[in-house]
Amino acid sequence: MTPPLTDDDHGRPDAETSPVPDDGGPDGSGEGPRAGRGRWALPTAIVAVAVLLAFAALRLVGWQAPTPVLALGVLLGVLYGVLAVGLILIFRTSRVINLAIGAFGTFATSVYYLLAVYAQLPFVVAFPVALVAGAAVGAGTDMMIVRRFAHAPRILVMVLTLGVAVLLNSLAAPLVQLGQASANRSGTANATLPSGEPSFLPALTIGDLRVPPRQVLLVIITPLLLGWLVWALLRTRAGLAVRAVAGNSELVQLAGIRARAVTTAVWALSAAVAATAAVLGPVQLSTGADTSANPYTLVLRALVAAVFARMRSLPLAFGIGISIGVAEQVLLWNDVRLVWLDGAILVVLLLDALLTRRALGRSADSGESGGWTLVAVDTGWPAPYRSMRSVRALRMIVGGGLVVLAATLPMFTSQLTVQTLTSGCGFALACLSVYVLAGLSGQLSLGQFAVAGVAAVTSVVVLARTGAFLISLPAGIAAGAATAALTGVLGVRRPGTALAALTLTAAGLVPTVLLAPAWGFGTGRTPGLPLIAGKAPGPTAVYLACLAVLLVSVFAVHRLRHGRRGRAMLAVRDNPTLARAFGVRIARTRMLGFVLAGTLAALGGILLAHSSTVVTSDQFAQDLSVKVVLAVVVGGIASLTGALIGSLWLFTVPQLVPGAGLATSATSVGGLLVLMYFPAGIGPALTSGRNYLLRLLTSVRERRAAGAADESEPRADHGKPTGAAARTARPQPDGHGAGTGQLSLSGGTGRRVGPQSERRESGEPLLEVCGVGKQFGGLAAVSSLSLSVRPGEITALIGPNGAGKTTVFDLISGFEPVTTGTVRYAGEDITRLPPDERARRGLIRSFQEPLLFPTMTVSDVLSVAAEARLSRRRDRQAAVEAGLDYYGLGRYRDHRTRELSVGTRRIVELAAMHTLSPKLLLLDEPSSGIAQRETEAMAGVLQRMRADLGLTIVLIEHDLPLAFGIADRVAVLVQGQLLTHGTPDQVQADPAVVDAYLGTRFEQSATSSDRAPA
Repeated sequence: MTPPLTDDDHGRPDAETSPVPDDGGPDGSGEGPRAGRGRWALPTAIVAVAVLLAFAALRLVGWQAPTPVLALGVLLGVLYGVLAVGLILIFRTSRVINLAIGAFGTFATSVYYLLAVYAQLPFVVAFPVALVAGAAVGAGTDMMIVRRFAHAPRILVMVLTLGVAVLLNSLAAPLVQLGQASANRSGTANATLPSGEPSFLPALTIGDLRVPPRQVLLVIITPLLLGWLVWALLRTRAGLAVRAVAGNSELVQLAGIRARAVTTAVWALSAAVAATAAVLGPVQLSTGADTSANPYTLVLRALVAAVFARMRSLPLAFGIGISIGVAEQVLLWNDVRLVWLDGAILVVLLLDALLTRRALGRSADSGESGGWTLVAVDTGWPAPYRSMRSVRALRMIVGGGLVVLAATLPMFTSQLTVQTLTSGCGFALACLSVYVLAGLSGQLSLGQFAVAGVAAVTSVVVLARTGAFLISLPAGIAAGAATAALTGVLGVRRPGTALAALTLTAAGLVPTVLLAPAWGFGTGRTPGLPLIAGKAPGPTAVYLACLAVLLVSVFAVHRLRHGRRGRAMLAVRDNPTLARAFGVRIARTRMLGFVLAGTLAALGGILLAHSSTVVTSDQFAQDLSVKVVLAVVVGGIASLTGALIGSLWLFTVPQLVPGAGLATSATSVGGLLVLMYFPAGIGPALTSGRNYLLRLLTSVRERRAAGAADESEPRADHGKPTGAAARTARPQPDGHGAGTGQLSLSGGTGRRVGPQSERRESGEPLLEVCGVGKQFGGLAAVSSLSLSVRPGEITALIGPNGAGKTTVFDLISGFEPVTTGTVRYAGEDITRLPPDERARRGLIRSFQEPLLFPTMTVSDVLSVAAEARLSRRRDRQAAVEAGLDYYGLGRYRDHRTRELSVGTRRIVELAAMHTLSPKLLLLDEPSSGIAQRETEAMAGVLQRMRADLGLTIVLIEHDLPLAFGIADRVAVLVQGQLLTHGTPDQVQADPAVVDAYLGTRFEQSATSSDRAPA
């Protein structure tokens, strides 16, 4: 069934607006809706080529692949494939990459082990209980974590699933130890987990391989389970509900579907599937390589399979998982290290990213914007206190005091504590790198310690060979930044799932391939230190140097956050679609975030290496890349202070107390509990408490001042306060601000220009749309559209819902590539230009919803617009002030846009577009969401903008009296085709328009409206 087309879905069926999802790819893979059956062609081809190359390599190098080895690989691959299926099911309904899927299986396995070995329960009892335990933790994760953070950034929820994995693994370990102790006492301990086997199945023997009954059951169950899942999703009402929730979890409520219940059921089902595979699958292989001992290995293999299946195809993901398992066993049988497989996966992921065509449409930004309002709270001082001298002095005193305390700690502590604090500086730099990449740029890397390891080994090796720290330090930083830039190639083209898979792979690959060999750190290497007066510095001097580097880095990141580049990063993070419309180069901005974050991680790795007596690859292990992200999330992912607090919380403090291992587990679990009450993290929670106390103290002081004034000064008539009471009264909204959302235009003295003014310039059209067509799959949204707009005129584009009006705007502004035809602007063919380049040429567009950048202030929004076209700081500041003054927004300059009404956000949007110095404005329903009184004011605003700024305007408008009242020419679009184009009088008199669209009632209302007020 084809979903209905509406104007809100841009003239195309879209999973974001249809209750039944299509077969497109909203996973950030760069594939739009209705991408066709070829959406899996590239990953399938890559996997097929990889398999063929693998068999060719077997022939060339003489490797062997006996049948038992292949069978064992299939068993292990089934485990990976089933976990990949669970990942896809959860991603489709929750848009969450559940990195705890392996921990679900580990926990269920520990429960089964306890029941089967310790309690000696039969398989038919222990196995169902283990499945219920796995399903319970899956459902609990959804209800306690995913639901609570439903409006948070998806990368934050993904990190929280890592925290759940840490918690479940910490719970599973005691259960396994309890069962193992019981088995040892009873003499039933063996090398495999667990000993309970189904008595109703025999074991199989394939050559020298004995397949126990549990794994026989796995081979029988898995195909049946996969077939049932595919059938249920496609053929049952429950499956239809799941697919509907995957398409739009809010819209399905209208159909009576309980989206939350469906999502929880999918989480429970996915966890039960993972538990099935983990309990029945091969846990310890005959070769001695225990791949299940590391939960990240399980998750990584499953995630890679799911990524190549585009997070959609269950059979393809299952097949890729089996291929990975077979490849693992063939390599192990031929005494080849598994790092070669990890390296091959890394290369294939990069090739997939490079060969996948980047989408130009708005689908490329699908799911990336929004959610940051929950965690990106204002951590600055409240506006009334920022300019107070006492507050500024207090900030300087507190900050200076903390620096002095940190610098003097070595005087009161032991040498071991000083070494711990020195390492803490390195971890803090790694946390800063995560803050820059995730908190500012909105991109998540699970391999920051891989970057740190590359920089560390480079610096250590170069120092050993040259003896010059001034050479080794820049070399290490350059190596780390280059590694981060390579990661950024994938992050720019394939953010989300593919980036998580690649960086997690790199986090496990770098310590083994680059750090562990003898030419790297080997089994341990003395890193060396820069010599001062021929002597190596002591621990205190090393700590002070590391502290100085950390403080300089904090200052630099602070300046970045409040500077031009930082605002661009925040704009891309908050709303990448609007950022492109403002002329921000998204790819360049994101790549800058990767490089800057890589530089900070490199500095942290170099400090960690050179401050150690002996450096090993374990200091840059895979789990540290995960923990450093958890630390930043606990401290506050969108807060600079929070990143530092998270580093202290998870890395430094646990090492300073007895029982470091227990303390680390306690802080990890405690961090999750903190996030349940303070989703923004510890740092923003402390800031909110500070601001609450300040407001409370201010309120008390104002009440006391008002009381003193009441006693000393008489009241005027009607009970109105006078004197000090009147002076301390707070100003109230006057009808032009956030309280009412009414439009305001306080500046400008240009004359008003009517719709039929002679001001229109003659000559070549400013915009020419020539034979443009757009198809989504087999659906033609726009067909052979030709339209021209002359300079200085206002053109209204009208039509019924689903006519393709917004799609036309997408084609003109570059947010969708045209299928046929050309777009010319100012005499230049811009058909192939991206949106940001069109914006820099003066072609600016708005969107139906004025979301703007929710976490940024009004002045910051205008600054982003000014910085996209002006290079001099003075010019940018002047442009921002002019925009604020012209539109009467001065009083709201420090208000976050999410706090404003729809009408006020419309004015902010117009002010930002004004700051961009446009030549042509494309306004998509400017009166949408505002009251009738504000709509009347909007007509005057648009005409005044044209008069004062010399603009050409094309607007989509459903308010027909407004459209006909201000437009010089009107174009009518019906079913993607241009019905007519002419003056408002000509269009109203056209019988085809009246019959097909307007109807007689509009003819009567338009006649009695006397045009919209100018």
